[in-house]
Amino acid sequence: MNASQSCVPIVDVVYDSTITESMLRQLAALLPDLVAEAVECPEEPNVGPPEPGDLEIRFWPKGPFDVGGLNCAIEVRTKNYASRMASRRERAELIKAGLSKAFPGIRYLGVWLVLADGWWTQT
Repeated sequence: MNASQSCVPIVDVVYDSTITESMLRQLAALLPDLVAEAVECPEEPNVGPPEPGDLEIRFWPKGPFDVGGLNCAIEVRTKNYASRMASRRERAELIKAGLSKAFPGIRYLGVWLVLADGWWTQT
């Protein structure tokens, strides 16, 4: 992907106190490649290292009023294309499998892949 294309994967990582700072650093290092591989499609091929605007990853610690039993929940939002829709389960599983392998100690890990209509623009 590059910044001139029509969308950008936006990734939100919500984590609890079992996720350490070193784990967050490792997540930040692993997610760009995992997400790029998982969402690559003919309409938006992965063409190399991300440029500004190709990928946004945000980390959010759980607050005292958050509800849910996952230690780490990852939501990936990107543009819906037919090729992505046809394999959305496999794409989400690819991210989860890569993270589960790298972080066997995360007991409850979830990945939510959201494919939606939209358009990315930036300056």
